[in-house]
Amino acid sequence: MTKKLTAEQRALGSHEVLSYLRTNPNFFIENEEILRVVNLPHQSGQAISLVERQISVLRNYSKTADERFSELITNATNNDQLFQVIRSLVLQILQSDRISLIPKLVESQFEDIENIDACSVILTNFSLKSSNDNLRVVSNDSLKANFSDIFRLKKTFCGAITHKKKTYLFDETNLSENLSKNDIQKAKSKSNDAIVKKIQSTAICPIIHNNEILGLIACGSKAENHFSPTQETIFIDFIGEVIGAVLTKNPA
Repeated sequence: MTKKLTAEQRALGSHEVLSYLRTNPNFFIENEEILRVVNLPHQSGQAISLVERQISVLRNYSKTADERFSELITNATNNDQLFQVIRSLVLQILQSDRISLIPKLVESQFEDIENIDACSVILTNFSLKSSNDNLRVVSNDSLKANFSDIFRLKKTFCGAITHKKKTYLFDETNLSENLSKNDIQKAKSKSNDAIVKKIQSTAICPIIHNNEILGLIACGSKAENHFSPTQETIFIDFIGEVIGAVLTKNPA
């Protein structure tokens, strides 16, 4: 018959020891003799004291905390700068008396933001006052076929996309589906193929109103992780909603 171990005989697990030390932080002060047998090897291979090890741990913790704080400050600064750009852009959109100028206005403003190397605004075959401003106008079916997930989810996508989709978004040779030969030749002279090849990440935002997608805003970056699936998209979403509202209010 197996003899049942007493509480004194049962070996303590590491979790129990850790829990005890956490609730008794003065243990080593009250039991200094244990420090003579505690083994704390250093990376150099030499033994160090418990105090030295504690200082090392606290330094690393402080460094990590400082890095996190610095990251928060950087993010806050970037968000503040981005907000100022968005604020200025929205005011210009609302003050614009020509709807056809809005896409180029958006593109120029976004391309001034750090790490955004290309921007394109593509509209579906929506009725505009002017058709002579080199607008990116495509059929709703074409846009939906290429970006079905965005049409289905009606949310901004951030991340990497295929070269074919980057070309569709950023190369001006895809200016319109109904161009004359002369216009096509002009568009080819503005080809952004060199930039397209360097784009590593994208943000694609729907221009939306009343749950209907009227076009897309696409931003591209040469930085691989600048636009990631975990990216906060509140600012670009807002621009998409503003443009959608303006286009719907002034469709002629």
